[in-house]
Amino acid sequence: MLYLGGNFSFMKYLFCIMGVLVFFTPAFAQKGKAAKILDAGELYSTYEFSEDEKEAIKKQVKPAEFEKIMSYHTEDNWPDGIDNLDERLDLAEKMQEYNVVIIASLEDIYVLRVTPSKNKHMPDAMMTSHDFYFVIGRAGVSK
Repeated sequence: MLYLGGNFSFMKYLFCIMGVLVFFTPAFAQKGKAAKILDAGELYSTYEFSEDEKEAIKKQVKPAEFEKIMSYHTEDNWPDGIDNLDERLDLAEKMQEYNVVIIASLEDIYVLRVTPSKNKHMPDAMMTSHDFYFVIGRAGVSK
């Protein structure tokens, strides 16, 4: 057994510092805030981020997540059942059933992550085997 010399105040201090570090790390921040899609019409299916927006996103997520966002935020990399406007219009109400997380917030938009493990209730045509992302106007989301 580890002998602490009877001075537990140091250990309390150490655990407090560790807690603060965990709270403020990007991994904690990256968990995001659960949200619901209210209006699928607010989705931007071919959104092109400006350089300033990319920098703002990089400050909010880990580098690996940033790369995934850049790869999977447009309709050409969404599931087959929602990869064009006609299909999304037919499934607009069903899209409100996605469990999404806000992982980045910009001036007028959110970046939402759709994770397969949290959306097993969705039809196969509306899911992939990996996370994908929606860019959506703030009015289209409830937090």
